[in-house]
Amino acid sequence: MVAYAESKDGHEWTFPKLGLHEIAGSKDNNAILINQPSLLHNFVPFLDKRPSIAPEKKFKALAGHPGPRDKRTMEVAGKGLYSFTSPDGIH
Repeated sequence: MVAYAESKDGHEWTFPKLGLHEIAGSKDNNAILINQPSLLHNFVPFLDKRPSIAPEKKFKALAGHPGPRDKRTMEVAGKGLYSFTSPDGIH
């Protein structure tokens, strides 16, 4: 699972209940990505502040895992590096 949290100072955090995914029978959580093991490894979000970036793509993330054995191959479906874009860092 990848969960979402917010902070204005990097010290105090809030964990909004987003209602996007059901976990243990409830959507009362802050999960933004679940049940996709190859995408949960090394999930790295960031904000792209370049002025030329379209508003719907200003939040970005990279995630993935190359899989077992030869780390350079993509022989197993769902393995590899994936990119995400978002207007709000949540959807």
